[in-house]
Amino acid sequence: MRILFIRHNMFQSMPAIGLGIGIIGTILRNAGHEVRIIDNNAIYKMYSDGELLKIAKDFKPDIFAFNVNFLNALDTYNLIKKLKVKYPGHLFVGGGIHMRFCAHETLEHGFDVVARYEGETIAGPIFKHLEGRTREDYRDGLDKIPGILFTKEDGGVFESPETPVIENLDEVPYPDLNLFNLQNYYKLKTEPAVVHINGQRGCPFKCVFCIDEFTHSDKRVSSAEYMFNWVKYYYENWGIRYYFIVDNNFMIPSNRVEKFCRMMIESGLNREVNITVQTKLETINTKGPISMLREAGIFKVQIGLERLTPYSMKMIRKESSP
Repeated sequence: MRILFIRHNMFQSMPAIGLGIGIIGTILRNAGHEVRIIDNNAIYKMYSDGELLKIAKDFKPDIFAFNVNFLNALDTYNLIKKLKVKYPGHLFVGGGIHMRFCAHETLEHGFDVVARYEGETIAGPIFKHLEGRTREDYRDGLDKIPGILFTKEDGGVFESPETPVIENLDEVPYPDLNLFNLQNYYKLKTEPAVVHINGQRGCPFKCVFCIDEFTHSDKRVSSAEYMFNWVKYYYENWGIRYYFIVDNNFMIPSNRVEKFCRMMIESGLNREVNITVQTKLETINTKGPISMLREAGIFKVQIGLERLTPYSMKMIRKESSP
């Protein structure tokens, strides 16, 4: 089955290749589907809706899929309206963080099936079920798949039970960047960190303004080997030198950080790449692996700070000293 994935432009966001859509696309490619991803957030090219329609015409997909968040939701809905005029018989599948709280809204704007939580375990079953089906029969048996919503024939919404989370993050495949419009992201090989790496889901902290509830806040982490091999995979296959590890708190657990840094140094990759990480101020221990970061190729550590009163810090459950 030919699947066209689109992640529409997010005008207020920094240019970056979509991590989630890349993982799901790779899973479906590995399952035997023909996948193409157009990520409309590149630094060298932004596609108009007309150009996206032309890409669809040339690729001739059997099904459309989208990654949706708050910043691109409206443009995605408008694009779907135009696609439905050209492809009235096609099915539209959605996923992404927007589905966590706005899944019903997306169904009202043209989606046929949406995945509400982590998509790695259910993407395969969803597209396997939809393969060869039409708008008349795609609902038959769809209710057996967990973690999804779809509109029933009577206009109501069916919501299946939540899918279990992925316990072992090392099982998540590295995204195949060849599926993307990569030429729009890299030309000089000196671009900023437009590829993201993630080996941590959840956070032990409970700041009320954070969307981490989407990843269940259960503090799952991948191994240091998994993270190192991800950097190596991107470097050896695409020559990428700049990375952003988007773990919420890269510095915990400290033994994983120390092992990752040691592998970077011993392999020599530390001399070839630059890495940005993010963490909470309280996770930095000057007697721990912080001293290894620069030698390991980690040149920037981003820290979230709030200039608030003790009362405000308490109200947002920010466990930091003001």
